[in-house]
Amino acid sequence: TPDTPAHITLDVASAEELMVATPYAHEAIQKLLSRLITAGEYHSALYAQGAISKLLETSDSTITLHRSYLAETILQLASGDVVAADKTFMEVHLQNSAYLRARECKLAEDLIRAIKGFDEEALEAAIGENR
Repeated sequence: TPDTPAHITLDVASAEELMVATPYAHEAIQKLLSRLITAGEYHSALYAQGAISKLLETSDSTITLHRSYLAETILQLASGDVVAADKTFMEVHLQNSAYLRARECKLAEDLIRAIKGFDEEALEAAIGENR
């Protein structure tokens, strides 16, 4: 019947209303994310990381959000998709003005630049500066 949940259509606004926005809502997904990365399932991990970023954007958790954006960049690079990493960085992450001043932003930019340029030395320098 049309009244059953299987036949309910959600639009974006409805989905956002249903989204859990408590301060630690992302931690459950974080556990799944860890398992996906360990299993080498980077595309699925990227999807989960995107969900974490969306939750953090709604909770104004700035430092954790910056780390999540960086994790998205790293997962895209680990998947071998430097074009997607660069596009997401430019079109999504850099739209957050607080991220522009974050050290995670600089690291993401340095990693993308090094990989785009096939510059192993620059990659090692970026990683070394942030240990």
